[in-house]
Amino acid sequence: MKILSIAFRALGTLNTIEMPEIPDGTGQELLKKIRDEIMAWDDRLSIFKTGSEISGINEKAGQENVAVSESTFALLMDSVYYGRMTGGLFDITSGPLASLWGIGKKGDFIPSEEDIDEAKDLVDYQDIIFEGPLPMKAGLKRAGQSLDLGGIAKGAAADRAVSMLKEAGVSSAVLDFGGTVSVFGTEKQIGIRNPFDRDGEPVRTITLKDASCVTSGTYERFFYKDGKRYHHILDPKTGYPTEHGIASVTLIGKNAEELDALATSVILLGAGKGMKLAKSRGALGVLIMENGQSFFSEGL
Repeated sequence: MKILSIAFRALGTLNTIEMPEIPDGTGQELLKKIRDEIMAWDDRLSIFKTGSEISGINEKAGQENVAVSESTFALLMDSVYYGRMTGGLFDITSGPLASLWGIGKKGDFIPSEEDIDEAKDLVDYQDIIFEGPLPMKAGLKRAGQSLDLGGIAKGAAADRAVSMLKEAGVSSAVLDFGGTVSVFGTEKQIGIRNPFDRDGEPVRTITLKDASCVTSGTYERFFYKDGKRYHHILDPKTGYPTEHGIASVTLIGKNAEELDALATSVILLGAGKGMKLAKSRGALGVLIMENGQSFFSEGL
């Protein structure tokens, strides 16, 4: 059986899709169509592109609402849902805090308490405004607020790509959207990265079938200052990097978008509450703690 593949950059990462050729021989055209769709998502959702819908919302915060596409509107609505589910820990309005800390961009800079409090005050997913049904518009209540969908966009894009493949009659596929992996109709062994060794062997391996897998960790961007480690996963309640001792969390389930949101939330909630939430949503997980201990969901 001929295997087709495509690789492209979007949503800040390298994305790959592998699938068998379909009976009518148009598989490569289908892959290009999906690539174009996901790249269009990037054009709408990126905070780094001045013409994107999200950039437009951020620029007009506190002034006016901005017309958005149906997919952007739906993703914003989903993000508010996950915000409620996590008690506000998953919050796509955390942009002011992330910009203030600039972890990975500002060396070992630590903001002042005053600046943290000021940025923290701007974070509130309940300040996202929705207008509809047509034209669909979205906005932010206060000047200085900003959206960042980096914690959910890859998962949502993977789900969209899977839907397009299945609607076209594709029987099996493996998608890797920057570590957000979705598999259907076949099996794929997935290595769980060792957060303490950038180049080492996977610390665990799982077999994925008809499911998605998402990993989030505090090892991706960080710095040390005065012997203390500061990473990029910020708690919107405190304004500081969370300190629950989790190095990485890997979640396995059916919905990549939800797993994306939950993975970060587990780190913010801590091992006990976080895995309880994941279990309540039907997700299995692997936790690797900063002290090297590992924990697994029952049944994994």
